[in-house]
Amino acid sequence: MNGKPSEYGTGIYKRGKQLWIKFYQNGEELWEPTHTTKVTIAKRLRDVRLAEVAQGKFINLGIQKVTFDMLATDLEQEYISRRRRSLKRLRISIQHLRNFFGGNRASSITTDRVRAYIIKRQKKVDDPTINRELATLKRMFNLAMQSTPPKVQQKPYIPMLKENEPRKGFFEHHEYRAVRDQLKGHLKIICTVGYFTGMRDQEVLKMEKSWVDLMEREINIPAWAAKNGTARSVPLNDELFRMLSFQMTQRPDNPLMFCKPDGSKIGGFRCAWKAACREAGYPDKLFHDFRRTAARNMSRAGVPETVIMAIIGHKTRSMFDRYNITSKEDKRNAMEKLTEYVNLKASEPVVKAEIGQQLTIGNV
Repeated sequence: MNGKPSEYGTGIYKRGKQLWIKFYQNGEELWEPTHTTKVTIAKRLRDVRLAEVAQGKFINLGIQKVTFDMLATDLEQEYISRRRRSLKRLRISIQHLRNFFGGNRASSITTDRVRAYIIKRQKKVDDPTINRELATLKRMFNLAMQSTPPKVQQKPYIPMLKENEPRKGFFEHHEYRAVRDQLKGHLKIICTVGYFTGMRDQEVLKMEKSWVDLMEREINIPAWAAKNGTARSVPLNDELFRMLSFQMTQRPDNPLMFCKPDGSKIGGFRCAWKAACREAGYPDKLFHDFRRTAARNMSRAGVPETVIMAIIGHKTRSMFDRYNITSKEDKRNAMEKLTEYVNLKASEPVVKAEIGQQLTIGNV
């Protein structure tokens, strides 16, 4: 907005046939038409705006024009600039949100409309999926509020749905052997790697022969292949060492540790996995259960928690707590140890009394 100050007064300018007022909010220069040629009315409007800004009650007309699509674009650009690995999942959530809120102004996204979105989505997907989408909507508004100046005046209350407890499935050793025996070829090796190391299925499928250091007996997972973006090394026991040493000799011209007959990367083996679990008598088992199993087995073996987290690839203790599942046998053993301890403590005064009595008799 261009204008020349004149006798109309501070912050009041003439443009065309009407007067405009100029004022500031959060350092941003704002202009507003007064729709009048009377200076007294223009001055009164400017005083009102200055008071609203001072009290935090003024709503920028530019803010009112911000749309859902603008917020979505900003969030996507933020993910791209920070190289977030979950960009693909973010875009899926944004698309579902856009189907409902697309083209709407951000100011029209109220709590009531969010609840309407939840009801509509509940007809198609489960609550955890809806929560991921609602979290995306929250991040959009949070990012807009953090802008300078803010792109939205306020953010709506976005209710989250209550989710069931995280899955607690894990493999006992005989269950793992039963499932592995139903798999064929290199799927047996993939199964064994998952059970002992807790590596994610996609980490195993992406594995290249160059990752395996037979001299150091370890797998070195690069940052680009790890879900959390942090490189880590996983030691090999004798069984894994023998299996991977053999696999290294297969198709020496192919850098992949495991591949399809045509040499391309294996995208997944869901059908083969489900068939093996069904034949073994454990139809509900997941490959991801190996992560919980590995964490629990290492904990039972006395491995320090920090070492387990480094091997499994957990950055936070909360994730370790979710995977280190306690079984009925663990609780039973704990009670036996407690009983042993209590009995030992209960016998201590008796022993001391007997010793004291013997000393007294000896002195006599």
